[in-house]
Amino acid sequence: MAFLPTTTTVTAAGRNSHGTQSTSMPQHDQTTRWCVLVACLGVLLASFGSACLTHASMCPATDKTSIGILLVMIGGTTLVPVTACLAAYFLDRKHQLDDHAKIPLLASPRIVMGRATRYRTWVYLYTSHFLTSWIDRMWQYAVPLLLTELFPATLLQNVVFQLVVYVFLVLTMPFLGQFVDRVNRWRVLRVAVVSTNAMVLASTAAFGMVVFLHETTPDHWLLYPAMAVVLACSAVGQMFNDLQTLSLEKDWIVELSNWTDTPLAPWNTSFLRMDLTARILAPTAFTFLVDAFQGTSPLFLLVGIAAWAILLAPLEYATLADVYAFCPPLADKKRPKVAPSYGAMWTTYFANPTFLVSFSFCALYMTVLKENALSSAYLIWHGAAPSAVGWTMGLGAYCGFLSTLAFPHLLRAFQYAESVALSSVWAYFVFLLPALYVVLWPLGPAADIVLMTVLAASQFWLWCTSLAETQIMQEWVQPDRRGVVNAMQHTTNKGFYILLLAVGAVFADPTDFPILIAVSLVATLAAAIGVTLWYHRHRDT
Repeated sequence: MAFLPTTTTVTAAGRNSHGTQSTSMPQHDQTTRWCVLVACLGVLLASFGSACLTHASMCPATDKTSIGILLVMIGGTTLVPVTACLAAYFLDRKHQLDDHAKIPLLASPRIVMGRATRYRTWVYLYTSHFLTSWIDRMWQYAVPLLLTELFPATLLQNVVFQLVVYVFLVLTMPFLGQFVDRVNRWRVLRVAVVSTNAMVLASTAAFGMVVFLHETTPDHWLLYPAMAVVLACSAVGQMFNDLQTLSLEKDWIVELSNWTDTPLAPWNTSFLRMDLTARILAPTAFTFLVDAFQGTSPLFLLVGIAAWAILLAPLEYATLADVYAFCPPLADKKRPKVAPSYGAMWTTYFANPTFLVSFSFCALYMTVLKENALSSAYLIWHGAAPSAVGWTMGLGAYCGFLSTLAFPHLLRAFQYAESVALSSVWAYFVFLLPALYVVLWPLGPAADIVLMTVLAASQFWLWCTSLAETQIMQEWVQPDRRGVVNAMQHTTNKGFYILLLAVGAVFADPTDFPILIAVSLVATLAAAIGVTLWYHRHRDT
């Protein structure tokens, strides 16, 4: 992946920097070249997997069926983003050829470039984000599951894993925000993409050693150092993943919206749809593989995740390189002259006009009334079927997906993202109120049904609130402070989640779960009040 983004200078409609008139697009971009290679590899993997399933003698592996399913899934799913990217390329090509005669000779370069890259800009950006989310969600789902399988007698490893990762992120996020503000946008994304995939491979290798040692010599002294490597690589990988999300969501999207002269809402909702789609599909795919590999070593699953990461990484990198080339303002960045200290970054966050709404939104992370390990563990302990809990979490993600469809309509109805945020956060609180039934009657006959309904239905308003708050931060935060301010928000919401874990450790007995529900309701009410105060303080500005 040593290629760099390239740009074509357009001085007038249909004319390049040499003054000759162009009747078609420039040569194939980085993404189309990699699409061809990745598609060939995907077809080869899928074909070999099919051969393992239909002609066992052609497959050298011992577990031919499981290997065949794995290869078919990896190869087949790889063709989906490839098809989307190639379709965008040919749509742009057709669009430019069809409109070439209609574009005025002295049209602005911005209009010309917009016509030539319209579909690719959208599709490439969202494809890259989906690929990142796919591997991230797959890994986030796989690690706790595999740890539970390796150490079924205790949840200590899972608790320590989450705690260390989040503490590490709290310590590093402010400096990532500083990095986003001070460094060239392409360099930020290049570091994030390459490092994230490198950490996935390193984590996979270390986890493979853990599995091997656990299956052969469970008491070997290398087991815990290997676990420490897994933990360290996962924490660093999550840090770079958050760096990529921070840069794209809080910085790139704003510039792309301005360059294409389109509203922020469609960019944000589509961005969230990619994440929610990965949130639904990645665990489903991994669960399917777990069932297919029943009785075999989890090492095969780890190899599968690594193979996905290796195969998709060039496409993830190339799509971002091309988006950077399509939008010249991304290269024109105002950078702060002096790097602020750690304390100065917090001061910048506190002094920003968005502080109260941002801090209030972060308080929403201090809740068990959403998809997390605590709520799932309580429901299963209380007697709910694991499949019912899984369906509840899936329905919550679907409700979140529906919010991305409803948000543009809410924005048109309320006119301002600030008004949508105020209405949505109170609607979210109202949808959580039925959980009081579980607080008052934890052994009631409908307790599980009420809790699962609240967990699923409330996600619609939670994600509406999130979309509105995201747009507020994009519109209100100064360009040269986007990285620091939004990184401090990420730090704060992770701090609230760590506080939730601490409260959960104090009230660790499942019978105390209603106390955690009450704490969640109080935190949500405080968040709604905070958003209300901010709204009335700034509604005339």
